Amino acid sequence: MTEGVQVLVVEDEDDIRNLVVMNLRRAGFEVLDAPDGATGLALARAHRPPVVLLDLMLPDRSGTEICRALRSSPDTADAYVIMLTARGEEEDRVAGFEVGADDYVTKPFSVRELVLRVKAAARRARAPAAPGGPTRDLGMVRIDPEAHRAWVAEVEMDLTATEYKLLLHLCDRAGRLCERGELLADVWELPPTLNTRTVDTHVKRLRQKLGDAAHYVETVARQRLPLPGAGDVTDDGALAALLVERSPNGILVTGADGRIRMTNPALAAMVPVVPDAVGRPPLEAVPVPALVAALMAPELPEGSFVLRHGSRHLRVRLLSMGEQGGRLALIQDETGSHMVERERSEFVGNVSHELRTPATAIAGYAETLLEDRDRLDPYVVDMVEVIARNARRLTDLFDDLLVLTRLDALPGSLPTAPVALLPVVREAIDKAASLAESKRMHFEVLVPAGMRVMGNRDALGHIVGNLVNNAIKYSYDDGLVTVRAQFRGPFVLFEVIDVGIGIDPAYHARVFDRFFRVDKGRARAAGGTGLGLSIVKKLVDKMGAAIEVRSRPGEGSLFRVLLRPAPTGDLAAEEPTESLAALGRSGQGSGG
Repeated sequence: MTEGVQVLVVEDEDDIRNLVVMNLRRAGFEVLDAPDGATGLALARAHRPPVVLLDLMLPDRSGTEICRALRSSPDTADAYVIMLTARGEEEDRVAGFEVGADDYVTKPFSVRELVLRVKAAARRARAPAAPGGPTRDLGMVRIDPEAHRAWVAEVEMDLTATEYKLLLHLCDRAGRLCERGELLADVWELPPTLNTRTVDTHVKRLRQKLGDAAHYVETVARQRLPLPGAGDVTDDGALAALLVERSPNGILVTGADGRIRMTNPALAAMVPVVPDAVGRPPLEAVPVPALVAALMAPELPEGSFVLRHGSRHLRVRLLSMGEQGGRLALIQDETGSHMVERERSEFVGNVSHELRTPATAIAGYAETLLEDRDRLDPYVVDMVEVIARNARRLTDLFDDLLVLTRLDALPGSLPTAPVALLPVVREAIDKAASLAESKRMHFEVLVPAGMRVMGNRDALGHIVGNLVNNAIKYSYDDGLVTVRAQFRGPFVLFEVIDVGIGIDPAYHARVFDRFFRVDKGRARAAGGTGLGLSIVKKLVDKMGAAIEVRSRPGEGSLFRVLLRPAPTGDLAAEEPTESLAALGRSGQGSGG
């Protein structure tokens, strides 16, 4: 299956590139490699490989720039692009997906897993020229799930892997709305609350490729509710005038006729405003196209948006002036905080890259050696296993430090919404299945199916996953882990209980401290970093919840999280603010 399939590896780190090339050749691939973006792009155009492994941080041109160039050329547009990088920040993943990457692998990675991903990509590239099995038909659209191909009116569509996955997802849900958050989670495996234009960009490209069937995909805006009290807004009175004049935020008010009624000095300090702006249309008085377009738009934008003007980053929020007509624009200068956040993000990303790269080489070469353990002396195998185990521990430590760094820099609380608790628990137990099987552990889950709590979905997943993993690691073999939740007064008590080694009450106050271990030797043997419970405590605090521990040596441990129950019947609160990409049956819209 892989013999003769070309794979291009573009990676500037010699050790990583040689490691990947060696393992792909052992798997039967024909491998081309390049140490920089220019060489990689030239090889791609000359050989048109069906699969490209592309590092994000290259010395001459960024991986996103190379990916964009691949997608813009007809000769390389259908290549399956796997981004390979030590930077695992969400914004880096989003940047790759937005320019057309199909997959994303974060260093340090498992060489075996990477080879399997490349094999899956190669199978797609070598799919037969005609449908090979049962197809799915939706009006003019026909999809072959086995061959990963699609046609419109018998003309094959040239889709990237992500575009195909998006089309298949929409077809499977024909006739109903697909929320942006759902698409981010299911198609891109990104957090559903992430603020990005990735979905919009790919839906637009998919529509263009659908051609005559473009109307099958509809974008539906959620109905906006009137602002409470908007009709009471007024600019009368000396106090109000003084507040407007002294406000550090820019203020601009238009009347029912669309002309400017008021501005303040702070606005003029942020954007160019003509001296006699009052009485003029915004187009004449404020030469900032994005702001003018928002002021003159038929409907108010939901929430706020960021406006870049020169070197400034401005957050704009528009409000209705109620029955008297007109609009109020509130503009806040976020340039300083944006620069600080950008510097912090760049520092964390660069440190992550520099630490992950050598760890990837160490773990990858150790894993490669262990593939041929039968040819090695037993004592050599033991030493290589020690190297591999400690490389994984370094990776876990880097990841935990980066999570804590991001949480420390996060202002305020995490956004919360109603979350169904049982799916979070099941997901955590599924992820811990191999560890539980190795110790012959059993689970007892006592969580009501309909129980919902107020929380952050990603944070809850991390919290539950950590507590479940700890319960397994610090339990005796053939033990029982109980996960339960129950209403208690104004709270939901979520508990993870084990019958393991337990913790002396003298240490209860310190178990959430960074790098604190009750038994350092046992913790290291179990693969712990000493940061897991610190992250759990930080996430719990950021959600406005609380956590406590009850335990005694030899009697097991109980970790309890106090959560707020979701309001009963508040189903709408779970919905994101916008519905996107509704696919109608046979080209018909889904209606209301």
